[in-house]
Amino acid sequence: MDAFASAYLDDPQALQRYVALHPGHAGSFVAYAHEIELQAACRDEAAITADDEAWIAAQVAALAQATAVDPFARLSGADYQAARRELDVPSSVLTAFRDRLVTPASVPLPFLDRLAGLLGVGLAELAAFLKGPPRLAAAVSYKADGAPAAPPEKIPFASVLADADISGDRLDALLDEGD
Repeated sequence: MDAFASAYLDDPQALQRYVALHPGHAGSFVAYAHEIELQAACRDEAAITADDEAWIAAQVAALAQATAVDPFARLSGADYQAARRELDVPSSVLTAFRDRLVTPASVPLPFLDRLAGLLGVGLAELAAFLKGPPRLAAAVSYKADGAPAAPPEKIPFASVLADADISGDRLDALLDEGD
């Protein structure tokens, strides 16, 4: 193959000669010739920069987020309340998950697993949804001087529970589910 590559670089007609001499290797010679042509075509291309890699990563993340299914969208009001009761948390805690306000890494895995089961999705699907940016509730009306906006940062699970006035043994139990 090295002899073919050397001959082909000097004379593209070498492909015909080598195929005629070694018909059993014709596919390999043609594939190698294509690879040589591709390398020659890309020789003048600039290497991928760190900015290019960051842009590619952002596009992949945006695509993953765009394809992430909202597991809360299919919940009826009764299902929402049943999930709240099963998890034994106030509605505000579920709302924080629905609006992606919770830092997913701060939530004990068993709690996330139970939530995913109640939502009828897998843990990976729930995690993909929660990785998205915080959002405003879709059907909520606001009266304000300025346009409402989602919070810029997510908050830890413990803070969500504290804001929902969960304390004492119940708070410890929810936070210690991972231990």
